[in-house]
Amino acid sequence: MDSTSSELIVENVVTWYIPNSFTPNNDGTNDEFGPVGYSIEGYELSVFGRWGQAVFVSSGSFDKWNGNDESGKPYPEGVYVYKLKIVNDPARKVRTGTVTIIR
Repeated sequence: MDSTSSELIVENVVTWYIPNSFTPNNDGTNDEFGPVGYSIEGYELSVFGRWGQAVFVSSGSFDKWNGNDESGKPYPEGVYVYKLKIVNDPARKVRTGTVTIIR
């Protein structure tokens, strides 16, 4: 009879992705924009319009943008720029990119 043992350390792995477009038409599919992933503890998300004006800034750790302004008026179809920081991302990078609203 023989036996062996070893220590195995499993680290929490943070994985996520962010879409490059969404369709905020209230059909229940792809209606909001924000990161999706595993083991995310929160994020900071800002979205900017064509002239650099902030159109959305997350106020909570899991807020997503629905394509509307604060009064509920929909922003036009087009390309917007986002800035994203995942709170517990090991790389600790601020990521930027574009998202397209398709109506």
